[in-house]
Amino acid sequence: MSSQVFLDCTLRDGGYYNSWDFDHELINNYLIAMKAVGVDVVELGFRMTGQKGFKGACAYTNDAFVRTLEVPEGITLCVMINASEILVNNKYNEKILSTLFPETAEISRISLVRIACHTYEFMESLHAFKFLNSKGYRVAFNLMQASECDSKELILLAKEAIKY
Repeated sequence: MSSQVFLDCTLRDGGYYNSWDFDHELINNYLIAMKAVGVDVVELGFRMTGQKGFKGACAYTNDAFVRTLEVPEGITLCVMINASEILVNNKYNEKILSTLFPETAEISRISLVRIACHTYEFMESLHAFKFLNSKGYRVAFNLMQASECDSKELILLAKEAIKY
């Protein structure tokens, strides 16, 4: 990939309005449209552990579901996990993460995982990078509510991230 990467998160973010219940054909057509407009990465949805009420396939975006999609060549597939999914009592839990990502990136059609976390979750969430990276996934962090942090805190977090 070039240094400039365009990521679309419409399916993941838009899922808040329809419980991530998108028609399969709509997703396939959407992937074709994203390729046509030059999007590099499509974030299909989340990976979640528990189900409370109905949620569609893009809430869990498991590998079996992803294999059913018609993905145009050149589109990188991505999922997001919330740090709260992999932290138990504010401590990283690799067992939960291994349940969410049982396959290596080589087998899975997902190659990028974004971890959404608050600043107070960031340090523990960094441990997930090692596990995911060892399975071949690229990892990115989405630091939520970063605008509420002062620059010193953000610089400190960036220095910690660089170590990984």
